[in-house]
Amino acid sequence: MSGEAATSGPSAYLAIAFSSRDASAATRLRVALAEVAPGARVVRSRAGVAAALHELDGDPIDSRAHAEALRARVGQVTGDSDVSAGVGGPKQGTTGAHLALLQAEQAVVVGRALNGDGRVTHFDDLGPYVFVLGRPESDIREFADRILGPLADDDRYTDLVRTLES
Repeated sequence: MSGEAATSGPSAYLAIAFSSRDASAATRLRVALAEVAPGARVVRSRAGVAAALHELDGDPIDSRAHAEALRARVGQVTGDSDVSAGVGGPKQGTTGAHLALLQAEQAVVVGRALNGDGRVTHFDDLGPYVFVLGRPESDIREFADRILGPLADDDRYTDLVRTLES
C-alpha cells in the first residue's frame, strides 16, 4: 500500500463545518460530528462552529449530498434541525486541507447570513463574496477564468473585456 500512496500523489481532503444558532453549541456539534462521521477527523470547534476533515480515497464524491446527509444526522443527534453546514474543497495535500477547512468555516458563516439556517453552502457557491474572504491569488485566477473566460472567448463581448481590463 505505501508504494501506491507514494505514486498517487498527495491526498485530497474535503472539509465540512457545522454551525448552530446557539453560539455555545460548538462542543455539542463536535461530539455529534464525531458520532455520525467516525472516519472524519474533527479538527476544530470554536466560535459556535465545529469542522471536520475527510480524507478522500480517490472515488468521486458528491460533496453537497454528503454534507447534507451529515448535516441532517448532526441535527438529529443534537436535536437542532437548523444546523447549517459549509463545504470547502476538495483540496490536495496538507496545505490544501488547511485551505479546505478555512473555506468550510467561511462557507457556513456566510451561507447562514445569505440563506438562513438549516442549509448547506459550498464555498464555490459564494460567488463574489469569495473576494472578500482572503482567497489565494491562484483561486482568484481560477474564478476569473471560470466566470470571465467565456466573455474573453466571445467576440461579441470585446468591449466588455476592454472595460474590465481598464
